[in-house]
Amino acid sequence: MRRWVAWAAATLLFLLVTFHRFALGVIAADLMAAFATAAVELGGLASVYFYLYGLLQLPSGILADTWGPRRTLAASALLMTAGAFLFAAAPSLPVAYAGRVLVGLGVAPVLVNTLKLISEWFPARAFATMVGLTAMVGNLGGFLAGGPFALLVAAVGWRVSFATVGALTAVVGGVLLLAVRDRPAHAAARPASVPPALWPAAAALLRDGRIWLLLMTKMGFDMAFFAFFVVWGIPFLTQTTGVSPTVAGFHLSFGALGFMLGGPVLGFLSDRVMRERRRPILLSALAHTALWALFLGSAPLRPGAGLAALMAGLGFTAAGLLLCLACAKELSPPETMGISTALVNGGGFFGAAVLQIVLGAVLDSRWEGAMVAGARVYPLAAYLKAFSLCLVIMTGTCLAAFFIREAGVLRTTPAEAIGTSGYKK
Repeated sequence: MRRWVAWAAATLLFLLVTFHRFALGVIAADLMAAFATAAVELGGLASVYFYLYGLLQLPSGILADTWGPRRTLAASALLMTAGAFLFAAAPSLPVAYAGRVLVGLGVAPVLVNTLKLISEWFPARAFATMVGLTAMVGNLGGFLAGGPFALLVAAVGWRVSFATVGALTAVVGGVLLLAVRDRPAHAAARPASVPPALWPAAAALLRDGRIWLLLMTKMGFDMAFFAFFVVWGIPFLTQTTGVSPTVAGFHLSFGALGFMLGGPVLGFLSDRVMRERRRPILLSALAHTALWALFLGSAPLRPGAGLAALMAGLGFTAAGLLLCLACAKELSPPETMGISTALVNGGGFFGAAVLQIVLGAVLDSRWEGAMVAGARVYPLAAYLKAFSLCLVIMTGTCLAAFFIREAGVLRTTPAEAIGTSGYKK
């Protein structure tokens, strides 16, 4: 029972992490009007989250392996709370950036430390399945950041809405501090500081080409998926179809629902059916690429069931990125599990940060001068030019996924796999 309490508390904080990841899309027009920003500046505001998330993954992994998940997650909740309140009260764009910096500092360690908790409390053969369940529950935050958040913003405004999120985060942080333990009571304690042997192990990990292939694969998924669902999806739908931000938000929420379903389904398929990582990752990448081609070929899009199904499909197939984390965990010795998953996870978010600004620059370069309520309005051709980069990126992702090599731990017997990392010297 104790392991489920630890998992639930950490996953609830991860839900708030994914909420912050997607929430700016709903208020994109409000932010451009409130701070008189262009697309590239809004992309920069969104990318702060991703830059910090990516750059802090290795330190987050070290904290997971040394300081422990409980204290790290509690500190994350504190930073996220402060960032949400500061962002809600921001009188200017620089202050809004400062709020997003605090949020970025807080969200960065959450997933890696949640994975560390899972590795300590659950058997190795259930790892990908538990990661899928974590993604399913955690990415409810992405769903809530769509249509439901749009309704809240319409009712009370974006500032009160973010302050409410800050208050909820503070409550979750208190629960984490009181309820979570780093590992079962019977498990051997880990050192509180970085052991000398950790650095040679980490250096060997960085020289392993298999890790870099996984990083490139996850980066491609992150860049393509987040490009649309984090910031530019709602402005695209509202400006090219004429729907309200609330209607656009509910359409994008199907992407979050697809991701929520794809996590446990692909995890079960990898753990129990195929008993490998490479093929499920490759199939997910191929399907995601095909859906991007369908997306671009179907423009202009019409709101309705067809668009909702397309969003759900993009979300479902993007969940293949979670298997990259499971594969990275199995390629490393136990003492560097946090670092290996952090490296793969962080590289993906760093790529997503860069692409947000690139897309903003592409949109601004094709802006024709139209504005509504103080926000820039971009033509369909500008959005299609920007989103075509996602198709190019996913084509390269398929190539990287084809060459993935894995540890082969899933080909062992269940008895051999329980409690092992799959790492072989």
